[in-house]
Amino acid sequence: MSGTRLRWLPSLAAGLLVSSPAALVAAETESKSLLAAYYDSLGPIYGLLLLACSITLVAYAMINLLAVRRTAIAPAELASDFQARLDARELPEAFELVDQSDSLLGKVLASGMSKVAAGGYAQAIAAVREAVSQQRFRLLARLNYMLLVALLALLLGVLASIDDLSAGCSQVMQTSEAAAPARLAQSLATALMPLRISLYMSIPAVVLYGVLRTRLPGNIELAHALAEQLLSRFENRGSPPPR
Repeated sequence: MSGTRLRWLPSLAAGLLVSSPAALVAAETESKSLLAAYYDSLGPIYGLLLLACSITLVAYAMINLLAVRRTAIAPAELASDFQARLDARELPEAFELVDQSDSLLGKVLASGMSKVAAGGYAQAIAAVREAVSQQRFRLLARLNYMLLVALLALLLGVLASIDDLSAGCSQVMQTSEAAAPARLAQSLATALMPLRISLYMSIPAVVLYGVLRTRLPGNIELAHALAEQLLSRFENRGSPPPR
């Protein structure tokens, strides 16, 4: 019985070797025809515009993902190192540490420390709150830019679909009555392709915007609270202004 089963192996291997190139060629032809259909539906102008939007969306997505992380806004290591230098009364080293940091907490602490010697705790806390507002605006603006590009890509897809639909209707009007239904179906399929591409681009960007926009306020408030807590040792130099 085992010898009978083994006789099928050469035939099966030969069949796979013969059919695999044909299947690969068919798949490659189908892929090329699909790409050609997408290119024909978009045209060079809309194609380049949507390509630029896709590259911009990927860039903004990566930048925002890195910038909204808690480790990028309020790194615990920076807070502990800053606290250690304050405990050792190394104020110049503490200021240099936060001044060289790219995190939001570092920028906020640098703003506060720059006011400690001149105006004391009150001016330091005021500088911290102003720096937090500025950094919040900067991060939100970057998120809004990503959302704007996503909406622009969606509108470009809608406009390209409208143009394709208008051109298709013109062709249907010039077609014979017998071939009109087939021409209309083909025109509709072609007109929906740009809209599909723009939705593929916009939906992930909008979802990412919603997730990051939800996480951002909590991380900023954490950095704000850490900054005021770390600077609270200078409270005897003045009282903080009301919020």
